[in-house]
Amino acid sequence: MSSEERNGGSLPRTWKLREEELSIEKTKVTVGEVIVRKEIVKEVKTVTVPVAREELVIEETRYNENGEKGDPRIKRIPIWEERIEIAKKPVIVSEVSIYKQVVSQTETISEPVKKEILRIEENGDPDLLRLFE
Repeated sequence: MSSEERNGGSLPRTWKLREEELSIEKTKVTVGEVIVRKEIVKEVKTVTVPVAREELVIEETRYNENGEKGDPRIKRIPIWEERIEIAKKPVIVSEVSIYKQVVSQTETISEPVKKEILRIEENGDPDLLRLFE
């Protein structure tokens, strides 16, 4: 059988060579979850506040029979005093902005692919090799 008969007819013959191409697809996958909420926490604040009062002071010093001064006796009568009243009011102490942002980056991937190549085997037919020169 001749090489023409083995190839199914006369030359030249056309072969379609194929190779794999990478087809890249992207899918969104949830990788985490964020929960944002405001929370009220209690803390104790200590504040030192000066307070004043006014007193009427009555000081009495007695003398003994010998005319010597004795220890004074003091009486205090409050006239007025400051009392602390606490009032609470909310005030803005900071502002927080939360937003989503898409960040793009480039990833390099490598994947082996197959492809068809044409191999010509020499079996004593030099005329066949001249066809591809």
